[in-house]
Amino acid sequence: MAFTEALLPHSDCQLPLDFPPVVRASIGSGGQIRSLRIEIRNRSLSPWDYINDEDNNRYPNIIYEANCRHVGCLDPQGNMDPRLNSIPIRQEILVLRREMIGCTSSFSLEKKMVTVGCTCVRPIVQNII
Repeated sequence: MAFTEALLPHSDCQLPLDFPPVVRASIGSGGQIRSLRIEIRNRSLSPWDYINDEDNNRYPNIIYEANCRHVGCLDPQGNMDPRLNSIPIRQEILVLRREMIGCTSSFSLEKKMVTVGCTCVRPIVQNII
């Protein structure tokens, strides 16, 4: 059975549109934190953009992940510095996964690795002799 088939309820069942109220949590942040996050991603010497990962069988159903804009890093004047590398900063989070078993929703915790930002590093250089 394919993974997507396991998520479909039997034909006589109705798929719940929302997670049950017992899993609701206020994890939102205020506008000040959001504006600071936008400011940091644009001021960084390794700037990034956000892309959204949407999954209706996961809570939260939308997770914003960072995507590094450049392979290299910027110098303080905003010019590309090829001597440095831009790499993702990754963080493991817990999400709630919904699966349909017959007509019943089942929920389980699942680990997910997400990219939360980017940083500059010196490249790894190996001398071949």
